[in-house]
Amino acid sequence: MARERTIEVCVLNIELPAPHSTRRYEALFSALFELRRPVKVRGDQSLIISSIERDGEFFRGSVGRFLEINVNLPWFDLDTLDKADDNTKSQISIPEALRPNYVVFWYQFSVRAHKFVFETYGKNVSVSPKLVLKFIRHLVRDSAIVRQFGIINVSMIQSNEALEEMLALPTLKSLVIEYRLPNPDDQDFDREMEERLRREHARRLITQLDSDGSGSLVPNRDTKKLARAALNHGHVVARGVDPNGQSVRLSSEDHPFTKRLRYDPDRISEDTAFRRIARGAVTDIGPVE
Repeated sequence: MARERTIEVCVLNIELPAPHSTRRYEALFSALFELRRPVKVRGDQSLIISSIERDGEFFRGSVGRFLEINVNLPWFDLDTLDKADDNTKSQISIPEALRPNYVVFWYQFSVRAHKFVFETYGKNVSVSPKLVLKFIRHLVRDSAIVRQFGIINVSMIQSNEALEEMLALPTLKSLVIEYRLPNPDDQDFDREMEERLRREHARRLITQLDSDGSGSLVPNRDTKKLARAALNHGHVVARGVDPNGQSVRLSSEDHPFTKRLRYDPDRISEDTAFRRIARGAVTDIGPVE
């Protein structure tokens, strides 16, 4: 029996403005792929949607990561331990379309739940969830996408445990909740708040509570409910003092919802393992209580 491997995923919530339908999400994801647009996410690292296929209610495929090198910068010669001379550089011939250090990771997008599940850790790859969030946000802000679909919200699904840690701070000095208007078919917040934002033609609500100085904040039931909804449709930031007496700033975006699966590579492939964990992740998220 081979040594077990671990695969880990995180999830993005992608929300179109009205009207909402699976067909529009199908059209959106097809359009994102057809952009064939690499996005520089950090330093010389870029991401691009490198493959796509339909599997029932899902789009699935791979995202490629590669290096975007600046060929105009000096080259280093390992033989001379110095900058390469012009004669040596003249021997370099790299086709324009090629990029080095290419690795791929899996994704799966549900057109029904509009959730984008992506691999963050696997056999040959480790990916920062924040970089994938940055990548998808850049794609949906492309001018052609905005003209066709309007302003699209993209949020990281965040960990409820991180919120509980914020609310449990011995001294909670401030709490900032950013909540963006969800789709009408989402079931994770009360309709009164959604109707209020729609009546006021608002896309998001930012609530900030600051301590009056007499002690720690005591968020009520409605504030906690709003904060939990923001884990799927925004984010929460808390400032306060931890049990060690240290001033801290905690952000829910630093703690994405994560799902892990250990599997035997002799029994199932990494692709099959990803399909299982991806579908399970969407089910696990469920509505916010």
